[in-house]
Amino acid sequence: MSGQPQGRPASADDRPTAPLEVYYVVQTTAGVIGKRQHRMPPSLFDMRNQAQIELLYLQEACPGSGTYGIWKSTTYAELAE
Repeated sequence: MSGQPQGRPASADDRPTAPLEVYYVVQTTAGVIGKRQHRMPPSLFDMRNQAQIELLYLQEACPGSGTYGIWKSTTYAELAE
């Protein structure tokens, strides 16, 4: 018996995949006239409703500290050769 685990060999399908869409909450503040500054907290969310909950929390915790919005980014996963 070898030191290899029993069962089928690992394949690309066994690897966890990144979500295709990622949502995050962005704070926009007005600085100099004509310019806006965007701050993004480090949290990323797999589902829009998770980002909406965070948005509500930030709006209640920091009223008057700018405008908050939800932005979406799409990721593209490429398999290694």
